[in-house]
Amino acid sequence: MADLPLRPARQDLSTKGKRLVALTAALDEAAALWRPRPFVADPPWLEAHPEVAAWCESLAIVDVIAIERAEVLPPDAPTLLHAWQARLAELTTLTVSTGPRASTIERRVPERKLAQIDAFIAALDQGPGACAVLDWCGGKGHLGRTLGSHLNAPVTVLERNASLADDAMELARAADVALNFVCADALAAPADLFGPDVLAVGLHACGELGTRMLEHAVRDGVHTVALSPCCLHKVRGLREQGYLPLSAIGRAHDPQLDHESLRLATADEVVARASLQAGRRRENAWRLGFDLLARRAGRASYTPLGTITEELTRSDFASFAKALAERYAIALPTIWDPVEAEAAGWQRADRARAIGLVRGLFKRAIEVWCALDRAAFLEEHGLDTTIICFAPRAITPRNLIIVGRRPRRP
Repeated sequence: MADLPLRPARQDLSTKGKRLVALTAALDEAAALWRPRPFVADPPWLEAHPEVAAWCESLAIVDVIAIERAEVLPPDAPTLLHAWQARLAELTTLTVSTGPRASTIERRVPERKLAQIDAFIAALDQGPGACAVLDWCGGKGHLGRTLGSHLNAPVTVLERNASLADDAMELARAADVALNFVCADALAAPADLFGPDVLAVGLHACGELGTRMLEHAVRDGVHTVALSPCCLHKVRGLREQGYLPLSAIGRAHDPQLDHESLRLATADEVVARASLQAGRRRENAWRLGFDLLARRAGRASYTPLGTITEELTRSDFASFAKALAERYAIALPTIWDPVEAEAAGWQRADRARAIGLVRGLFKRAIEVWCALDRAAFLEEHGLDTTIICFAPRAITPRNLIIVGRRPRRP
């Protein structure tokens, strides 16, 4: 890998396909920086770029968190990192919504959710022709109900959680919106929900659920489809086969994304509660403290522990370690000091997070690549597409909308 990223003097990013190709080239070139997970083991680039390693390890954890939140490197960051940040910024800059925010007033919608809905609608030029709204994986139908009110159109909410139906219907009646609640899994949704007069919307549809909506839009027809993807890693079979691009151009220029790559793309704590952030820090420190104990007892490498319930992190580190050792039949040292082991875990977790700043530079690039792949898929099937950044990160870090429209007939 070159010391500094190669940056063509004149990159043609005039089409989504050209931007996707350029992003693939950048991700391939920098694979040694973003593929290794510092949480699991020291990445090889530490030796290749000692100045970057030294800078990361010099940072206090409060500085690391501040850089993560700002998504801007401080002036004293190594030249290599500034060069990559500049190149990636060029490749990932997209259209930003400038539409006026809607003035929805809903007492029963959480404030931040309401801000997301207003921003989504403001960015979405509904245009003429759509006569019905489909709210995909819509929960209580907040987005669909609001759009239905704006368009004076009937709404269908697809949601697999039947317990939300009563609230969805009550809220729709209060808003004077005709609403049909369809209780079904989006992965087995009926095709008759779509059609040439339907505006299909999905706000933060997770992984495969959002992809399925786009597939329906292509196969079953739709007036407009608008998807804001979330949790890109929630796809069946992803760990075994990696990400399978939807578009032909994505398959031809595939950066070989895997489960951990897609988890990286949507890892963000900017809107997480302080208590949740603190709990994640403690869990990560305890995981790595346990890992050190397991290695002292003879394990050769990091042991994935899967999902850890909140109950396990409510007590103390000693109880946590003993419970995991029993659950996974992992030997611990005969004699060990819980205070010392926990402190070592915290130190290791903070160091891994600091080194992870380098990997974090590529989060948005992976997310935008996936959005471009989805948009290209729609274009390859005859839809006109745009990708819009519809809200600032403070409202939601998952702030991209992929919009596909059937071309108007003369």
